[in-house]
Amino acid sequence: MELVEVGPSMDMVIRRHRPPNESVRKEAMRTSRDKPKKKEKNVKKDPLQGKIGNVYIPDQKIGEMALPNKSKGVKRERREAKQKHGSDDHASKKKKEDS
Repeated sequence: MELVEVGPSMDMVIRRHRPPNESVRKEAMRTSRDKPKKKEKNVKKDPLQGKIGNVYIPDQKIGEMALPNKSKGVKRERREAKQKHGSDDHASKKKKEDS
């Protein structure tokens, strides 16, 4: 049995015995200064509207939040209640102001 070499074969030969000139080395190792732009997440570009982005906001837990002041709905209910009984309240206030 005998092995026969199949496919491309290469012989590695080192031809450079001394380092290159400093200026030539710098020029050979130079890379472009333009960095590739990072892909922006959740942003699409549309020819009509321009940039379109998605913003993700977590669900708000309104029941657990402490309200700093009374809500407008409660104030409106009080106003409506005053209007129903309004004639009595206005008369008593006027009497107090006069005296």
